[in-house]
Amino acid sequence: MTVEDVAMSDMEHVLNNLRQKREAIVARGRELSDERSAIALDAHSGNSRASKRLMEVNAALALHASEIEGIDAAIAEAEKRRVAAQAAEAQAADRQKAAEAQKLAHELAECFPYLDRHLTEAARALVAIHDGIAKLHAAGFAFPSDAQLRLGLTTVLQSWAHGLPRSLHDHLRDGFEFLAPGRRQSASEYWAAISPSLNNQITQRLPEAAREKENA
Repeated sequence: MTVEDVAMSDMEHVLNNLRQKREAIVARGRELSDERSAIALDAHSGNSRASKRLMEVNAALALHASEIEGIDAAIAEAEKRRVAAQAAEAQAADRQKAAEAQKLAHELAECFPYLDRHLTEAARALVAIHDGIAKLHAAGFAFPSDAQLRLGLTTVLQSWAHGLPRSLHDHLRDGFEFLAPGRRQSASEYWAAISPSLNNQITQRLPEAAREKENA
């Protein structure tokens, strides 16, 4: 495995090792500088042994400077690759969320016509109950009265509404309007109005190939 294949968490480990290595190189440089200061006078005063050692120290310091440049370049490159790995992991996570959202959006698309069908059936049942009781009244059977029927069916509907999400239940409770024809909307019509924007948000976070397939 090359360093290009290293994941973000592993690149953090590489960076830590490089920084520790740099600290060791810097510490070695300080030692060499201190030694040069200590022997410089003797080396330039005719002490051949000190002079020889000074030449060795100067050569080591020259190499040390090159090592510092090299380790700094390695750290800079590791930082760049860490950022790239971090971005790649974030993009992968984002694409995974988009794929999951896309699947959920397809499932939601099936819910809205299902809701329309069953709301329509429920409304037809309520109309049938209303008309059936009216026929009983016309035939001379007074029970249940219109008031009793309204109260009973209202209780049924209110009991059903307790199964709704709390925010939706509260909104219905606070203001159930009788809508004008132009404001009425089926569940399928509502989904048709919101789904393009939702799907656009999702596809923008999908990989290029999946986006082209989705838009085809």
